[in-house]
Amino acid sequence: MKKDEAKEILEIVNFIKDKMATSDELAAVQQELGDRIAGVESKVSGVNRRLDTEAMARQDQKLPARVSDLEKEVFGQSRAPKHSAL
Repeated sequence: MKKDEAKEILEIVNFIKDKMATSDELAAVQQELGDRIAGVESKVSGVNRRLDTEAMARQDQKLPARVSDLEKEVFGQSRAPKHSAL
């Protein structure tokens, strides 16, 4: 190996070494990302709970209309009170 080639390789190795993250830096980044991911997971869980609650409310709103439709089919008229908005 020529002296110039060895010098060039040494420069490349030193450049990589200078730019490379330490294990402490990697651990800090890993901890920060873990904290951020936990925060995002928490927000997603909250959104899922809210969507589930809203879906259940929509289903509950449909139930009186469905019962009224069944009553009309079976009994000829709905037994819902007259003030009900069905």
